[in-house]
Amino acid sequence: MRILSTHKKKNAPAWLRRVELLPDWEAYVDRNWHKHKPSVGILYSDLKWAWKFFRTSRKYDVLLTGSERIALVVALMQKLVRRDRRVPHVFLECMWTLPQGRFARWKRRLLLRWVAEAADRIVVYSRHQIDAYSNLLGVSKHKFAFVHSHSTLYNKVYPAVAGAYIFSGGYTNRDYPTLLEAVRGLPYPTVICVGSKRTLGPEIPANVEVFENLSEDDFNRHMAASAFVVVPLRAAVLEMGGRQVLQNAMTMGKAVIVSDTTATDYITNNITGLLVPPENPALLREAILFLISNRAVAEQLGREAQKLSTEFTPEKFFERLFAIVEDSTQRRAATMAQRAEDSAGTTG
Repeated sequence: MRILSTHKKKNAPAWLRRVELLPDWEAYVDRNWHKHKPSVGILYSDLKWAWKFFRTSRKYDVLLTGSERIALVVALMQKLVRRDRRVPHVFLECMWTLPQGRFARWKRRLLLRWVAEAADRIVVYSRHQIDAYSNLLGVSKHKFAFVHSHSTLYNKVYPAVAGAYIFSGGYTNRDYPTLLEAVRGLPYPTVICVGSKRTLGPEIPANVEVFENLSEDDFNRHMAASAFVVVPLRAAVLEMGGRQVLQNAMTMGKAVIVSDTTATDYITNNITGLLVPPENPALLREAILFLISNRAVAEQLGREAQKLSTEFTPEKFFERLFAIVEDSTQRRAATMAQRAEDSAGTTG
């Protein structure tokens, strides 16, 4: 089976044995992935790449993409042009969100519904997303498949020590104002690694140190040297966020506090970590103080988290994902065969 993908997964051998990337695609992604507000030139380049993927995908058995803009355009092209002859398309890393404005939300919802209708399967990383996306877009729950996402450390090992500070970091759906309020005035330092201090607000407590635009390696080193990790998240209907930090911390053997009750697919409260309600600085502060005062408990949570993290390896993720891909192509083939049979029966 030939699989064309937009994901390189750090060129992991287990990944590249099964998928193919277009020439020069990897370099394009490396140049532009961090540009959240792309220029007109980048938008034009994205459209050209979408056309390349659409045109080339005819030579493949299945198209495996993320939720990037190029993938959405390819899905729409297939829906409008190929219709029943479209190449099976599986989405992973479904990170679809809606804007605030009523008209903008309506347009985005309509677009995503068309994309979902064109997709064969949509992989989600949290079970609650199945109901949320299905209800929001008005598509069948059978379009979606839940798979645990994976850690991104791959074979990189970071010496984990029980440091003397709290660590937090990352971007998607983060609620740093709640974290800052929770740690304000504590006789214990907090390290936060973000793209920009502006996401934290104007008042950063004296016991908080902020690092901006760190490399992935430096980010992970700060996390590995912490006492425990906090992943503060906004209350989210669709995208949980924070999984990469969460799973990498668990792989390192760190106790984790997550302010999102939908993280139960990854954390069992009081066994492999602590879960607190989102946007509640008082309860988050209480959980932080508990781990500061009970280091033995923090270490036990970290050990249990590390045991569970063996289920979050990239290799296991690839295995489960490729099973979904193969099932999707088989379903499409069976559907097309049935249509052909029905058509033959009608014309006969």
